[in-house]
Amino acid sequence: MDWKNIFLISFLIFVSGCINQNQFANQTFEEYNYTERYNQTERFYDPYAFLPECSNQKFTVSPVDVNDITYIIPLGNLNPPEHTLPTEHMYPQLTSTGIDIKSPGDIKILRVQTTKYLAEGREDYGLTFALCKDVYGYFLHIKSLSPEIKSQITNEICHETYGDGKYQSCSAEVNIELKAGEMIGKVGDSTQTNFDFGAYNYRTMLSYVNPSRYSSDRSLNIVCPIELFESDIKSELYNKVNRRIEPKCGTPMQDVKGTLQGNWFYGDSASFSDWTKHLAFVHDNKDPSTSVISIGGVFTQAGRWEFTENNQGSVNRKFNDVKPDGNIYCYYGNNGQIIVQLLSETELKIEKQSGSCNRNFLFTNPTVYNR
Repeated sequence: MDWKNIFLISFLIFVSGCINQNQFANQTFEEYNYTERYNQTERFYDPYAFLPECSNQKFTVSPVDVNDITYIIPLGNLNPPEHTLPTEHMYPQLTSTGIDIKSPGDIKILRVQTTKYLAEGREDYGLTFALCKDVYGYFLHIKSLSPEIKSQITNEICHETYGDGKYQSCSAEVNIELKAGEMIGKVGDSTQTNFDFGAYNYRTMLSYVNPSRYSSDRSLNIVCPIELFESDIKSELYNKVNRRIEPKCGTPMQDVKGTLQGNWFYGDSASFSDWTKHLAFVHDNKDPSTSVISIGGVFTQAGRWEFTENNQGSVNRKFNDVKPDGNIYCYYGNNGQIIVQLLSETELKIEKQSGSCNRNFLFTNPTVYNR
């Protein structure tokens, strides 16, 4: 074979390679048709390919009129069993029902989620949207969507039920661009007079003791959504937050490595599944001087045990003082006592008993949790 034929073959191989590598380069978002990867029943696509680079973009419009907000519940809310672990989003509490919710900025909606309340025969909606490649926001519990948004929901996929079969989530991947202030839908109805507002930033990382327990693609990157607004609106929203100390926004992450403080799990449960298997030793999101044992279930019924921590002794001891030191610690509430012992930095024994921490503490039928 002479050098001309060698050159021709090499050239054709090179051109073929370039065509293969760039076959999607000039396609629109719709023609690209997403990159689909399957993980059990969940379908993901690359949300980065068609988003602008982050260059300090801000939200410029309050999602609901500030005058329609009574107060805002900060990050880290506890409501076991559904929210045994501190909640990742805020809750703007509304003055009435049927309030307009609008785009907080120039955004791109990437996913619409429909939550079906199977026992109640109703549903509501959630949106995941991008401000830029690394910064995202989400709303949950939107009661109705604008016709413009609803008409663009196609190829919806419904997943397995959860929450002991009470709920089912369906999702649709979309590409809907909205300008700041454009209508999204309505929030607030007879079943719920607030909605969820959260945000996450892939340039930040929360320091959970065991990140693998957090099954959502956002949990490790949660940020305060109010911090994403320009200054005037940020101040107005912070004035509505029901918390008096810093961080004013609250926090979902309270883990302290090597201590009792933070989130714990029974078995192989993860943060977005098996709510009844969650357990948290944390501080109240509105009044952090109040310590809370937040119980999803398993070793006793779901609920909150609240008390003021002690700086010494073995009764109601500060969570971050409790370490794997061989000691048993006791916490008491209105219906008995809870005794705990750290077996290691990532394993604890716990048991609910009658009594009020006024005797020797001995386990009789403990349950083991891990991080």
